[in-house]
Amino acid sequence: MTRTTDTRTRLLFATCSAIERGGEGAVNVHKIAKAAGVTVPSLYHHYGSRDGLVEEAQAYRYEEGMRTMAVRLQSIMNRAKTKTQFRDQIETYLKIILADENADFRRVRVSVLVSAYNNPRLVKRIVAANRTYVERLASYLAPAIQKGWIPKSVDIESLIFWTTTVLNGRVIIELDANKTFETGWNKIYVDSTMHALGFK
Repeated sequence: MTRTTDTRTRLLFATCSAIERGGEGAVNVHKIAKAAGVTVPSLYHHYGSRDGLVEEAQAYRYEEGMRTMAVRLQSIMNRAKTKTQFRDQIETYLKIILADENADFRRVRVSVLVSAYNNPRLVKRIVAANRTYVERLASYLAPAIQKGWIPKSVDIESLIFWTTTVLNGRVIIELDANKTFETGWNKIYVDSTMHALGFK
């Protein structure tokens, strides 16, 4: 890793940590530079401005969550040797992404979406990340289509995008400490996805 890359990365990670702790308002250039072990002019050299640094950190937070979930699907898909195993692995994956341990991924995505609302550059990064995620997952599922485990009539990219956007809405349930609708919501999400994949 070069010194330049290392500096950019340290600044990026320090900013992500600040946002995690206190939102974008917690990003203070002096504190970020100190945490990264660099000077404030160095921060401006790498990111142009505080806004540029925040934008990059938010994009990274969103993209990293998507990458992590894609890797999990790939790992699960590699285990399936039969259609029954594939069905079971897909259902396992859906339950994993709904688990409480993954609530932070959903929370981060929604917070970044809010941040992007009036930021066209960040919107472009999110759109690109979504496209990359959809294409990546579609490539992982392509062998299942070729084997006939998923009907060729399924618009797999649209289905992946639908499941992702619906999942983002689950944060509304997680705002409720009692999670009143969680069990029913989870069942509808899993059942609908499985049905759309051709598993009646």
